[in-house]
Amino acid sequence: ESALAQRPPDSRGALVSVDSIAIESSERTPLVRMSGFAVLGGGALVIADFSESNLRLHDRRGKLIQVVGRKGAGPGEFRAPVLPRVDANNRVHVADVALLRISIFESNKSESRLTLAKTISLNGAVRAIFGFERLANGDYLVAGVGGTGKHALFRLDSTGSVRSAYLEVLGYRRQAPSAETEGLWQAITVPSVATDGRNAFVTLSTFDTL
Repeated sequence: ESALAQRPPDSRGALVSVDSIAIESSERTPLVRMSGFAVLGGGALVIADFSESNLRLHDRRGKLIQVVGRKGAGPGEFRAPVLPRVDANNRVHVADVALLRISIFESNKSESRLTLAKTISLNGAVRAIFGFERLANGDYLVAGVGGTGKHALFRLDSTGSVRSAYLEVLGYRRQAPSAETEGLWQAITVPSVATDGRNAFVTLSTFDTL
């Protein structure tokens, strides 16, 4: 279920719920693990499903219109699609964290169909993707791990090449707290990114795990 909220004009930034949408899912076309969604200009919803390795197009009330892609590595296929983003031309950009690439889909005027336009490989630019945003000039911001493993944020051009790397991280893993847990315990630092169109906001979260 997706919630819609808006800011009342006199609330000084507060959000109130104004509606909710039930996202259609069935045994034949299940929605299993949503890994991000975006809204097209006319209100249609684009949802990435990490487990089903596909992209779903729903109308503004949640009814399923189209399922795009399947598990695989060919054009229009996915292994682990996440974080769809919509640009000013109503095209959808989807990152695949397993294949390390971006797939770009055109939407028709009625927003009833997505068609693959092209695929951009990120091999060599980054080796892990945790966050993904598209900038107005066509560049991408990717929060992740680069080839050297030193930085947390990367600005890529429209071909997937690195323009700049930011926020050098001294270590993505910490030493185990004791000899007994050495080899079992690890700490993983995961970056994420969001943008308001002018500024980028980055978080670094560290998870301790056995």
